[in-house]
Amino acid sequence: LNLKYASKFMKKNIFVIATGRSYEDFFNVANKVKCNYLVLNHGATIIKDNKVIKNITISDDLIQELKQIIDFEHLNYFASQAINSRVDINAKDITKINISCPSNLDAEKSVEYINKNYKGKLKAYILFHKNQMEIIPFNVDKSFAIEYIRKLENISLDDVYTVGDGYTDLNMIKNYNGYAIFNSVDDILTAACKKVKSVSEIFKYLDVDFEYLTNKLQITKFVNECFDYKDYFEQYMAKIYGNHSFDNFKHLAITKNNDIIALGLLVPNEIIVDSNRLSVLTIGSICVNKKYRKQGYFKLLMKEINKISTNYDLAVLSGNLKMYNKYGYYPNILNLFKVKSKNNNIEFRVMDGSSNNECLKIYNESLVHSIRSDDLFKEIAVQWKSEAYYIYKDNVFKGYLIYNTKLDYVSEIKTEDEIKVLESFAYFKKLNYVNVRVLNCDYKLLEKFHDYENSMMYNRELFKINNIKKVLKVFMGYKHKLKKLELGVMNIKINDEIFKITVDKNIKITDGNKSDMELTNEQAMNIFLNKKISNNKLLNSWFYIDLDMYNNDLV
Repeated sequence: LNLKYASKFMKKNIFVIATGRSYEDFFNVANKVKCNYLVLNHGATIIKDNKVIKNITISDDLIQELKQIIDFEHLNYFASQAINSRVDINAKDITKINISCPSNLDAEKSVEYINKNYKGKLKAYILFHKNQMEIIPFNVDKSFAIEYIRKLENISLDDVYTVGDGYTDLNMIKNYNGYAIFNSVDDILTAACKKVKSVSEIFKYLDVDFEYLTNKLQITKFVNECFDYKDYFEQYMAKIYGNHSFDNFKHLAITKNNDIIALGLLVPNEIIVDSNRLSVLTIGSICVNKKYRKQGYFKLLMKEINKISTNYDLAVLSGNLKMYNKYGYYPNILNLFKVKSKNNNIEFRVMDGSSNNECLKIYNESLVHSIRSDDLFKEIAVQWKSEAYYIYKDNVFKGYLIYNTKLDYVSEIKTEDEIKVLESFAYFKKLNYVNVRVLNCDYKLLEKFHDYENSMMYNRELFKINNIKKVLKVFMGYKHKLKKLELGVMNIKINDEIFKITVDKNIKITDGNKSDMELTNEQAMNIFLNKKISNNKLLNSWFYIDLDMYNNDLV
């Protein structure tokens, strides 16, 4: 079964066998097995098309040292080269030494001795046959070989899957999407993301297709079943499943044998920040078929979506932080203010589409906004249990307001006198007060709420910044124009890339050299989006960058 699925897998993917066995030992037991790459001697030897493309040996000096401390003449041992599996300890280009010790305890002590006294030079392992140990060069293991192949083939780190059972497999299980055979050693079982009975389980899991679905009835039926919405999903997502819009958006699906396993909605948009444009992929409707849940398909879908998202400056979705944080999505701060009820004789009329052009004009006058069309303005405004109203005073149109009934706050307001309108809206809804959300980047409106009770909480809007240079330059430039940032220069290293940020009359973000601060991607995103650093004057002034979007521009 493993051979059958491996053969099928290799038609679209790369299949690597990584083993501690030497060349002849491997083909003595697996001469029928086909693979794209063969990794032997615990990673020291890499073979493609029956040719050695990489081989790392134990230096002659180290061999001489080992001969001084190990009595090879009276031990059962063998040494291996790239191709020859059984050579004498005096041979050249040795990649591995196998020693049968008198007992398990002797093997354990010998491994401990080599790893302690030859750290940085040699590495020793105990094999499943407990009294056997093997010695290889320090700078290689199976994970090293897989990384070499990954870079050679230009494969994403997320697209590498490994499975193993023994001690020499540990690093490759930790460093990639690692699986454990059910009877593996304890360290492997602990490190693996999942236990499997055989390699074929992983082949079957990965043997899926990604395709874009176009049948609206098929899609809405699937999503309704996944979320138990009965037939309500189309109503919640009017801007997607309305009369005008469906063909403009893409539904990426994982399918197998004509069965939909998982689905995600991808809606390209733009954020316009003071005339600068950022491309953004808004993501929604992520769901997995009930019979395929807890099998890893959500992970496969998110990885594929993330690949697509790299073509955009930003990606954004709404959801649970624990679910999406591991895929690079981080929250920004949500500003909510309480406005008490008061009758100011302002009228609210249910949005019916008659004043879409006027609404769109007001919306587009904002320094920070997304792309909306007039024919879809109403559908955008009323998605996800939102109520939308035109605002009138003395029978004159004054703007619009969107109220999210599910989350119980005014999610968007565009008018001249926001406070009076909100007081009247609370009165209109027969509430003691109404919550209103103000975007982080709407500095003028935030100032009006300076003395109002503020409820600050994490938003369910989660952002993934793909183009760090561009996003920082645009949002920092906008902030600098309106609020004036501290002047200065700082080199920030994020993972392996250094960004030189210069704030003077303008914002400049270029490649840096020596870093002033080193951050992981997670630390950087948290600083950029929602956390202050109290002991750093520059960072406190520059960040967060006030990246934000209205709920109804999302999906």
